[in-house]
Amino acid sequence: MKKIIGIIAIFLLIIASMLIQSTFINKVLIFGVTPNILLVIVVTISLWYGLYIGTSFGVIFGILADSFFGTSIGKYLILFTCIAILVGYYNKNYKKENIITLIYLVSNMTIIYEVLLGVYSAFITTDMFNIFLLLKIVIISTILNVILASVMYYVTAYICNKIEDLIAEDRW
Repeated sequence: MKKIIGIIAIFLLIIASMLIQSTFINKVLIFGVTPNILLVIVVTISLWYGLYIGTSFGVIFGILADSFFGTSIGKYLILFTCIAILVGYYNKNYKKENIITLIYLVSNMTIIYEVLLGVYSAFITTDMFNIFLLLKIVIISTILNVILASVMYYVTAYICNKIEDLIAEDRW
């Protein structure tokens, strides 16, 4: 029963983050760039729970982001899954309770995410590729996501700890 409550709590976290991203965060434009709460949550969950659960949530977030925000199918699915795999692969090397670890990973994964998104836009959608515009987006997006991760850290750590406790109590 406790495991079901933990799964429901994670599902509610996914729905809440999608609603917050689509209603509030997408309205915030700082030099033409918006923070990405979905990326921060994928990094946090992958860091907290490891490769397999993090990748599962990367896939779920990617599918939902493609249906909510995407103009082409699979773009966010591939990006969030790759980010979740990278963070989940290195999760044993970092302490998940340390905010510096989260900031480090969010900044690195934001850079990878934005570069992959820029390359995708250049090759798949045949948009004009401008390295200076990509550099501006990477820098501003990294700063915004690090600020967002710093603010969200204690809330997500609290939720992840509670879910871990619920799941651990269900084991014998």
